[in-house]
Amino acid sequence: MAHVRRKFHEAARASKKATSTQEALNTIRKLYAIEDHLRSSELPEEQFVAERRVQAGPVLEKFKSWLEKRR
Repeated sequence: MAHVRRKFHEAARASKKATSTQEALNTIRKLYAIEDHLRSSELPEEQFVAERRVQAGPVLEKFKSWLEKRR
């Protein structure tokens, strides 16, 4: 997500009216927060991956829909 985030960050800096880019960056922040929380939980790898799917999956699906609407 770092590469995706970078492009939205650059777009936000280039535009004064960057509400869409800020929305994307907020979604990416949510994904980073999920990842940080799971990593700090020190779960076994299989449980980590399963929990990531449960928590991040819906956020990613919503982000995908959001991106497709703006394409």
